[in-house]
Amino acid sequence: VLKTTDEGQTWSEISPDLTRNDPDKLQKTGGPINLDSIGAETYCTVYAIAESPQEAGVLWAGSDDGLVHLSKDGGANWENVTPPDLPEWSMINMIELSPHDAATVYVAAAKYKLDDYTPYIYKSADYGQTWTLITNGIRENDYVRAIRCDPNREGLLYAGTETGIYVSFDEGVNWQPFNLNLPVCPVYDLIIKDNDLIAGTHGRAMWILDDITPLHQLMDQSTNPEAVRLLKPRDTTRLFPPLFYGWGGGAPGKNYTAAFTEITTFTEEKTDENAVIRHYLDAGEDRPLGVTIGYHLPEAAADLKLEILDKAGQVIRTYTHKPAESEEMSAEQKEELKSKLYAPAKAGYNRLLWDMRYEDGTKIKGKDMTATRPLGPVASLGQYKVRLTVGEEVQTHAFNITADPRVDTPAADYEAQLALLLQIRDKISEANEAVNTLRDIREQIDGWLKRVTDEAVQSAGKALKEQLLEIEKPLIAPGVKTRSQALNEGTRLIEKLGSLQSYVASADFKPTAAGHEHFTFLSKLVDEQLAAYDTALGAQVASFNQLVAKTGAAAVVIG
Repeated sequence: VLKTTDEGQTWSEISPDLTRNDPDKLQKTGGPINLDSIGAETYCTVYAIAESPQEAGVLWAGSDDGLVHLSKDGGANWENVTPPDLPEWSMINMIELSPHDAATVYVAAAKYKLDDYTPYIYKSADYGQTWTLITNGIRENDYVRAIRCDPNREGLLYAGTETGIYVSFDEGVNWQPFNLNLPVCPVYDLIIKDNDLIAGTHGRAMWILDDITPLHQLMDQSTNPEAVRLLKPRDTTRLFPPLFYGWGGGAPGKNYTAAFTEITTFTEEKTDENAVIRHYLDAGEDRPLGVTIGYHLPEAAADLKLEILDKAGQVIRTYTHKPAESEEMSAEQKEELKSKLYAPAKAGYNRLLWDMRYEDGTKIKGKDMTATRPLGPVASLGQYKVRLTVGEEVQTHAFNITADPRVDTPAADYEAQLALLLQIRDKISEANEAVNTLRDIREQIDGWLKRVTDEAVQSAGKALKEQLLEIEKPLIAPGVKTRSQALNEGTRLIEKLGSLQSYVASADFKPTAAGHEHFTFLSKLVDEQLAAYDTALGAQVASFNQLVAKTGAAAVVIG
């Protein structure tokens, strides 16, 4: 072992030879002709080293020929503390010191180069004086390359093997596979950073498991493992979506989208709850934009509800379990089953990604090329709560939405942006609701005109239809079925509000004065049409219903 005090400019030895120093393993490598020295067959080297973060001067060293040494005085003296039952010539792959106890150490070793694929992990709680083999649950031929302690939860361990990852919740007494969607591959190292587990593999790139805090919470033995359990979401950064985020998709097989100057390829997977998951074929995957909410159900739930509450305790987003399709459902309800995002309610561990958005507003029914989707705005900074209700069981946890550290926008500016976006959403919803009602009434009138021959009803019905259509036209272009037709119709009030919605939400910045002024201007025009709408639904529809009633037919139903 060598030591430097000048950032590697000079080095000094602080140990004797800590290997077996076998002369047979120190000869020139290669065959008898070229005597090459590529180093692949060189042994008797210190292969792993660890310095205690808790005690100054405590050093551990492991060799590739199966020895473990300890120094408690900065290298002045070394003691051979090799586990007595570790097979000779094993490679000490890693030495991991417990961040929770200065005397506890873990050693991962392997002997696969000598045709022994047995996993070897040893634990000592007394500075290497005694050792325990802790490999129960790891497959007998799955040799170990890495061992790591969770810095935030004592007893939680991770092991990297030739085929993947294992996890232990009890100091290594028992292990269980933890590959999840990680492909079968050698895991050479593991690192925990900001409660993410990062795996370095051989040949399959670097993988990150976002947020291991659910494992911390699952270790809490005070909670009945068979009970409903909502896990506390971790605090999440409010990140502005990158350019082209969410573009493309929808096709079977390969899909393509832009990522700045590159084109990336991905496939899509749709869950039973209508969540769409992208699997990129030629690019890495970022952490999902949103708050990940996890919960455990002892059995599948048929009455589950998940709610997000804001700082004032108001519900801003609600998810429910997916109901079973039934004959009593309308066509619209059946279509919603295929598109609406539901909360998973399967037995076991479930996860839902809240995209940090408030509830969407009312949409225009059916397919309309000029319809504007009133998006729920992204939540501002601060504390929020998630509430899980399963039957009579109710559980709540708080979490925070934090600012992007790259952005210095004041919290008050986020609040101002949210306030205006909510106003825009609600105004679009109000207009969309009016359009839906206007179209529904016109459709009902069409039905009466086909069945009732009374001239007074025919005349009044046609006049009322035309009046309702004139109210709708400034709000949205009626009857548009194609994109080219939409281009020829011009932009109506609801579309203009939709454009304003995109403009206000286009950056992490407070709305401009022009944005507020334009909303006031558009709202006034929308309100004028809504006033005419209210008048029509009152006097005109009532008058028409009186005529229809004289014929014995049912009246037009509003709403």
